[in-house]
Amino acid sequence: MFERFDDDFMAEHLLPAQHFMLYPPYEDREAWDALEEPVKVEMVRRGESWLEYPWPSLLASRYMDFMRTGNRSRYEKDYFDRRTAVIDLMIAECVEGRGRFLDALVNGAWLICEETSWTLPAHGSHDGFVPDALPDAVDSPRDLFACETGALMAVLYAVMGQRLSQMSRRLPLRIREETLRRIVRPACRSYSFWMGIDFEGQLNNWAAWCASTTLAAVLLLGETEGIRRQYARQMLMTLERFAGIYGDDGGCDEGPAYWSRAAATFFDALTLLHKATGGALDVFHDPKVRAMGLYLPKMYIGGNWFVDFADCAASLTPAADLVYRYGSATGAEEMMDFGAHLARLSPDRAFSHTYCVLSAMEQLWAYGPMMAHKGRFEPHSLDFFPDIEVLVARQGALTLAAKGGHNGENHNHNDVASFILYRAGEPAIIDAGTLTYSRKTFSPQRYEIWTMSSSFHTLPDFGGQAQSPGEAYRSGGVTATQLEDGVGFAIEAAGAWRSGVLRYRRELTLSDGLTCRDYYELDTPQAAVFHFLLAEEPRPVSGGWRVGCRGGDLLLTMKGARPSASTVDVIYPEDETMNGAWGRDRLYRLNITLPANKTGDVTWRLKPLGDE
Repeated sequence: MFERFDDDFMAEHLLPAQHFMLYPPYEDREAWDALEEPVKVEMVRRGESWLEYPWPSLLASRYMDFMRTGNRSRYEKDYFDRRTAVIDLMIAECVEGRGRFLDALVNGAWLICEETSWTLPAHGSHDGFVPDALPDAVDSPRDLFACETGALMAVLYAVMGQRLSQMSRRLPLRIREETLRRIVRPACRSYSFWMGIDFEGQLNNWAAWCASTTLAAVLLLGETEGIRRQYARQMLMTLERFAGIYGDDGGCDEGPAYWSRAAATFFDALTLLHKATGGALDVFHDPKVRAMGLYLPKMYIGGNWFVDFADCAASLTPAADLVYRYGSATGAEEMMDFGAHLARLSPDRAFSHTYCVLSAMEQLWAYGPMMAHKGRFEPHSLDFFPDIEVLVARQGALTLAAKGGHNGENHNHNDVASFILYRAGEPAIIDAGTLTYSRKTFSPQRYEIWTMSSSFHTLPDFGGQAQSPGEAYRSGGVTATQLEDGVGFAIEAAGAWRSGVLRYRRELTLSDGLTCRDYYELDTPQAAVFHFLLAEEPRPVSGGWRVGCRGGDLLLTMKGARPSASTVDVIYPEDETMNGAWGRDRLYRLNITLPANKTGDVTWRLKPLGDE
């Protein structure tokens, strides 16, 4: 994708620092005054919300939470609020231009400069750093949010440095020096694992996200033109490696929650390089770049609901402007339609609220074209991603999503052959999604967390055995078919279990309802327990179970076997992330046990019920 953009290209086309203006400086009042009136009103309102902010300390004891108890949230809340406040205050002052937000902005910027480390506690041992409860005051890993902070401070310096120098000449110098010391100079002299150089693991969102933010800092503050050119070339190689983990279908195995931090930060980096070369570096119309963007609307269900495989909340609010901008740049009209659709869902959706400075700034100029866009978003009846083996199908009021893949994916859950079903845009059969991240989430104990287990997905256990984690435990192939009156999906998945399962084939057919046929062969007679994870409480009725759904209930029936038992578990997550995503404090798991046999062939039918 980037082979032609070599050293000679950078030497010819990369704009010198003095000619590179990522965003208008504060003094360009004409540019700031030209923003759409709703943008200015909203940005000033946001700035005003921080004017009396008490700026809580980032306490050492809260930093130590991660090593002591595994908690990430207490420290991270104050950390991210501090950065969101600085962004909002900076933009509000740029928009209004009267000095009303400057003192609060200075307080926030100075506090960030004073922080011992910009690295989160959860990432303190990356890049070979010795794990400790507190950060090194001299050097820390360049994690996602150290790099994000570097971009924020570089943008603040570039946009408002001259205005801040009128308050204190030391302030902009401190902002610049801290960014150079913590981010720019280390980035230019040493490698981080996320760059994909001599890294044995699989790249993920870190590569694109850190590339985009460090690139912004280096392009804005790099101390020589040679450094700026060299780093731009280096990040092109990282972006090439990142794009290489995607298939031609553009599917993201991290799930749609990470689209904004994976494909979208890849797009941020491309946007930076496009601007920094005066438009000469342009790969927006590469088919893979376009496909990576289109993944998000294809995973959409309705309202705030998205297909939530992997570490993903079911309810998401992606930045509408980001979706629109990606579509506009790549010529994907469908994405532009989707971005405008998201913006119109509710008034607050037209503006993203974020600690990510590039997104916060870019949205200011996207609002007008996005709100004027007339296209209407229309989901497809069938979207299939053959590289990650994910299907999303829509038939009437029903939406089905199913997956194959393997159990070593990025942000993996053990869920090969799992599926979810929504009716009228509301959840019925679900994937629980993710809990609030803790130390255990990305540790050897990850699969002790219930949400990661296949036993808490719509899948069977055989002889009490759930699926195993690791890339070796995978599907044996999938097929997706557009039928005359619906959609079919079939998967061979015996390989997802460690032992004892000679064959497991699941066939899904979506038409006026959902039919699921499960055929299995075991090496010894074993009981099979089929789990159905549900959003609402199921009720036994004549001939089956009534599956609750706010979009309309469904009747679950079975044939081909007689259950020996059925139970319902009530799951109380007691977790802010999960409860917030589902808008409810409990979920349900229906467990249907079939007697011990070496083979089984059972067909499940989910039929929409009327309003009776």
